Amino acid sequence: MRKYLFVLFFLVVFVSYLAASDITINEVYYTVKGNGNSNQWIELYNNSSKQIDIGGWKISTSKSPDDGFIIPAGTTIGPKGFLVFAASKDVMSTLWGVKNSVVEYGDALGFSQEGEDIHLYNQSNTEIDAVWYGNGGDMGSNKAAKAVSFGMSIARSPDGNDSNNPSLDFSERFPTPAQSNSFTGFSQSTWGKIKAIYSIKKRLFFGV
Repeated sequence: MRKYLFVLFFLVVFVSYLAASDITINEVYYTVKGNGNSNQWIELYNNSSKQIDIGGWKISTSKSPDDGFIIPAGTTIGPKGFLVFAASKDVMSTLWGVKNSVVEYGDALGFSQEGEDIHLYNQSNTEIDAVWYGNGGDMGSNKAAKAVSFGMSIARSPDGNDSNNPSLDFSERFPTPAQSNSFTGFSQSTWGKIKAIYSIKKRLFFGV
């Protein structure tokens, strides 16, 4: 009987780990002017086909899970879904137009312009994912994602792509909070509108 209980316990833990490993730090926006961090945010992505409960998990800029922000109980990410953690929900709504899929962490987190290491831990304090950029913070510059220009973010593409090497997995991107980082190209109708706008501007400025 004990043997079967042990096997059952192992399977539950193993399945939970597999589910957790589908959650990645997908995008980080840290390039803000001044010393404030009210416009900073981080995006998580669920690369699985099931909803995952991440309540009680932690986001930390330290190798210790005891520091940082504890994700509120009942927080979930839907299948192939995104969830943004931001310093301010108001800023996310006003500047980025993202009103849903946002959790506010206030002043519990802050990302350095020079470099940082960001860690995601589950309820058992097991590290699920980590990314470091620039000087890499406590992780150092080895395998760190390159620092990006003001107004840009570091992002995985395709979403959820993870080789445990941020220098390969992350690149400079236009920020896309709560949306896919992968650009799939313009639709036929959008491309038609772009050509029409260009044609109008061309006639106005060049008389052709």
